[in-house]
Amino acid sequence: MNKRIFSKLLVFLLLGNMLLGMVDLASSAAIAAAAPVNHTYYVDSTGGNDANNGLNEGQAWKTLDKVNAMHYEPGDLIQFKAGGIWTGQLWPRGSGAPGAPIKIGKYGSSASKPLIDGGGTVENVVYLSNQQHWEISELEITNQAAEEGVRRGVYVFADNAGILSHIYLTNLYIHDVRGDNSFTGTGKGTGGIYFYVNRDKSKALSELTQTRFDDILLENNTIERVGRSGISMLTEWQKDSFKYWSTGVMVRNNRLSYIDGDGIILIGMEQPVMEYNVISNANYVCGPNQSRPGYNGGWAVGMFPFFSEGTKMQYNEVYATRSTQDGQAFDIDGNNNNALMQYNYSHDNEGGFALVMVDNYAKGSRTTNATIRYNISQNDKNRVFSISNVSNVKVYNNTIYVGSELDTMIWWHKPAGTGSDPNGQSIVVPAVDNIAYNNNLIYNLGSGGYTVNNGTNISFSNNWYYGNHPQSEPAENGKAFRQTDPKLVNPGSGGTVTDLVYRSDILPGYKLQNTSPLIDAGVRIGGLDYIGLKDFWGGPALVGSQPDIGAHEFQGTRSFEPQFGALFSYGAEEGISDDTALKNTLDDGVVSAIAVEVSDYHLETSSVASNMALTR
Repeated sequence: MNKRIFSKLLVFLLLGNMLLGMVDLASSAAIAAAAPVNHTYYVDSTGGNDANNGLNEGQAWKTLDKVNAMHYEPGDLIQFKAGGIWTGQLWPRGSGAPGAPIKIGKYGSSASKPLIDGGGTVENVVYLSNQQHWEISELEITNQAAEEGVRRGVYVFADNAGILSHIYLTNLYIHDVRGDNSFTGTGKGTGGIYFYVNRDKSKALSELTQTRFDDILLENNTIERVGRSGISMLTEWQKDSFKYWSTGVMVRNNRLSYIDGDGIILIGMEQPVMEYNVISNANYVCGPNQSRPGYNGGWAVGMFPFFSEGTKMQYNEVYATRSTQDGQAFDIDGNNNNALMQYNYSHDNEGGFALVMVDNYAKGSRTTNATIRYNISQNDKNRVFSISNVSNVKVYNNTIYVGSELDTMIWWHKPAGTGSDPNGQSIVVPAVDNIAYNNNLIYNLGSGGYTVNNGTNISFSNNWYYGNHPQSEPAENGKAFRQTDPKLVNPGSGGTVTDLVYRSDILPGYKLQNTSPLIDAGVRIGGLDYIGLKDFWGGPALVGSQPDIGAHEFQGTRSFEPQFGALFSYGAEEGISDDTALKNTLDDGVVSAIAVEVSDYHLETSSVASNMALTR
């Protein structure tokens, strides 16, 4: 090759590489410019100054006005000084991004959380509007006033905004918020924490952007003395004709007490979870004052979903809910499908343990396919279960204890009736339908009974009835044999637990002794896969060939004395006369005088003796 040509080619290649390098540098610079610049801003109510830049503790801002005037970027952090006090509203602007939320927290050595006090003069102490990717924690929030009104601790608002994701509220202390305790209007949307999705009802659906929340976490918050609701989440997109429900909602490990109305309300949610929460003294004002002239604040419970799909309420403790204006610990409210209530501890609630109901105001649509299992109810009052106009409900393996001083009704079914649609027109509200009660332990020392004749396709099977036996007690095949002492460790000793996270060690009084006749005395629930299913304490829900009765599945070695009188009485009642039939009664926990070996059991002696026992 000609040297001159080669030299020109070499220069061309060198220039090309330089140009490519410049392009790479430009691209890198562009990427660097696009990456979020994370800033930490400090706020000090006593030592700060709004003229500062806020970027270190020595240059801290002072007021909420300064914080609110800033538009924050993904990854930014706003730190309030512990022990500081601010009055007014906190409404920081901007949104974070996936993986880079904007965070609010605290700094400093004081053990006190930064306090933001609405003073009763603002509706919302902490406010977000059409914003997303925020994590707010470690604040104390209050909004007290002399009179009721529209007030909230935290308000997260959405309207015509599409999907708003990742709002985390954790470790907040919200207290003394004087809201609106009316049953209708703004009432249920005031109190501690409120998420609300608006829908402009004056416009056609085609003119609006469907809006909902996704990835919502409310965890480790303490909420006290607020009204009307402790935690409330509502969407105006919840009806079936325009269903667009919020997703990824988790309400976990919160402590709520002295709530004027409902503790936790979730409306218009897909697969929400409420777990490990402790709620005491809900309906504290609304129910007891229902009769006050001009006041309609009653009808509240510990927690409930409404217009939702696949709700889980599990590992919660709810107690001392006031009033019989509802007043239950838990409620599967109107227009719910596939709700699951499991592993909860309910005690001393004036209205009872569980309400399952239809929404009379929703054109007769029904709550369906609810499951209530492996819960413990101790000394709940009025009605343990209130089943109102719903269909397809399974109630199994619950333990119900009613003390001798109570007249609690155990099961109550509401008869068919009429209601009103949204236009005020009368509609038929049907009776309960297809309700099955199986393997429940009713330890009823009180004087209450049952109202279960209202409804269709109601079945009772293998429930254990001990103590009081009123004439209204449901009839069951073989029930006469399932009335002896269930031999719990220490029934009625539950008290207040306050933490079901480590539930393997709690409520030992409701476990079965190794001599309990409830062991293996249950029936398998049709269609239920027992693989992986747990009992109340977290053990396998099936040990042996049959489940136990009640919330406890005995995990150890079974041993009990024979009950010959009960055996032969039961045999005569059921027309049992041959040895084969007697052998089959072993699965009900009775030792016959015949030396046999049965699946899962071994008879230790072939002679009839008082010390004869079975082991599993």
